[in-house]
Amino acid sequence: MTLATFLLLFALVIIGARVGGVICERLGIPAVVGELVAGIVVGNISIFGFHVDLVQQLKTSEIFHTLSEVGVILLLFMVGLEGNLRQFVKTGRPALVVACAGVVAPFLLIILGWKFMPFDHGNIHQQIFLAATATATSVGITARVLKDLGRVGSTEGQIILGAAVIDDVLGLIILAVVSALIKQGQIDLMGVIWITAKAVLFLGGTALAGNLLLPRFIYISGRFDSGGLMGAIAFSMCFLCAWLADVVGLAPIVGAFAAGLILDDVHFKQFHDARSYSLEQLVKPVAELFVPVFFVLMGIGVNLSAFASLAIVKGALILTVLAVVGKLISGIFIKRPGIDKLAVGLGMIPRGEVGLIFAAIGSSLGVVDGNEYAMIVFMVLATTLITPPLLQWRLKNIPMPQKPL
Repeated sequence: MTLATFLLLFALVIIGARVGGVICERLGIPAVVGELVAGIVVGNISIFGFHVDLVQQLKTSEIFHTLSEVGVILLLFMVGLEGNLRQFVKTGRPALVVACAGVVAPFLLIILGWKFMPFDHGNIHQQIFLAATATATSVGITARVLKDLGRVGSTEGQIILGAAVIDDVLGLIILAVVSALIKQGQIDLMGVIWITAKAVLFLGGTALAGNLLLPRFIYISGRFDSGGLMGAIAFSMCFLCAWLADVVGLAPIVGAFAAGLILDDVHFKQFHDARSYSLEQLVKPVAELFVPVFFVLMGIGVNLSAFASLAIVKGALILTVLAVVGKLISGIFIKRPGIDKLAVGLGMIPRGEVGLIFAAIGSSLGVVDGNEYAMIVFMVLATTLITPPLLQWRLKNIPMPQKPL
């Protein structure tokens, strides 16, 4: 691919993603749906009678594949920045219970419902990976709805957001475990325990180092800041933690997420840029350049012709229903009186970007083929689209204000 072709494709990807995102936002739909749909349209343009060589180059380009991986690393870094360590403590036991139930329930439901899906019933790796894709909740989509309704500070809102953040951590641990086991080619109890311990130790070690060493390092660095150093440190931490996670055998996104969790605006209060910008404001423009590449390429990978098969449509619907029911079940486990269990369950439904990350990694590992990939994307789109209106409907029936945690 020539430089001119790369620049043209990069510009078209950014424009297409932004146009799709803006249209969806105007319709009250999360922008990520528009970016994904833009990719689906481009990837299946031959269905409409067009044959564009640029599309094929985009599908097979190693450069854009790398850019999409950078995009997803920045995406998880942003998620980590939005949900800092204090949120785990603040939301307490109810959020932890909801998060654990929201991981276990959909995982078990899909394992039990596997025989009704059009998959190779003897493929244990595929079975476990598909079940894992349904475990993690998208923090961003639910947070946006709660913010628009002014319910972030409500008891339900705090439990949902806290559970979603914990859910992401558990989901990433599951992803790390499942991916490593698939690479090893076999599943054994000691292997599961070791990989799980490694993921927990990595996150715990990162958090500990972040609390003990990072503030001092940043304070000393701040003495030499004349502008621009705050962003440089943030991005360096993101990429170094992602690299370190890869070195110890975990997915790089686990490291990026951990980096976001340990960084806090308070660390940078003496920096020049901190007078005008928060960490998220500094990272967001760069993330918005690369993250859409990930979503567009995910959409391009969807083969719409797969849905010409009734078996695939049936499988996609079953996967979606089990994924939704599994998250609704999570709200049942709240024991604190006065909390709307259905609202909490609805808030846990969207899979969003996290589900797409699972699909992408499954595809790269060879455990998810074109049909399963299309079904996962269908599930992600469906859960992302149904959550905002359902959550709005339920929260509007709950009196305000709710006592915050």
